[in-house]
Amino acid sequence: MATLLQLMVDNWSTALDEYEQEYLAENPWKLTKQRPIDWLDDNFPRFMRSLDEIFDTSAPYALNSGPNESGIYFLIYEDEIAETLAYVGLSICIPMRLNQHYKNKPFTHFNYICGIPTMFLAAVESYYIHRFQPPLNAKIEHLHEIAAKHLSMIGEVCDAA
Repeated sequence: MATLLQLMVDNWSTALDEYEQEYLAENPWKLTKQRPIDWLDDNFPRFMRSLDEIFDTSAPYALNSGPNESGIYFLIYEDEIAETLAYVGLSICIPMRLNQHYKNKPFTHFNYICGIPTMFLAAVESYYIHRFQPPLNAKIEHLHEIAAKHLSMIGEVCDAA
């Protein structure tokens, strides 16, 4: 026979599982009954930004900037002549990663995209590196299949100047 404490633990665990399935972005496909890769394919457009959108919504780059979340981040250098998307990265904790960059590079602005399940961060990052070819990123050897599909849908147009 289960103890009262065990029943409480079991019920809390079930309630937490339901909460995670419904509200946390880490496993959003559980509610849709989709395979994770199908969810990514359907939702990839939510994570697509043009270079103009990235520049227009960027914020000044300072220590401890950014949301305390995982996601894709963009580092921008701006001078009197132009804005340049210098680097695209992924991080489990964006402010911590931005602080590491802050010590080494003279970036002026940053931007980010959150709400991407951790298991797909590399796919979305590869999309942006392939699309914009930032000068401080290495070339992408293997482009994720979903990223490649969505690049081909926009004609692999590179907005970078």
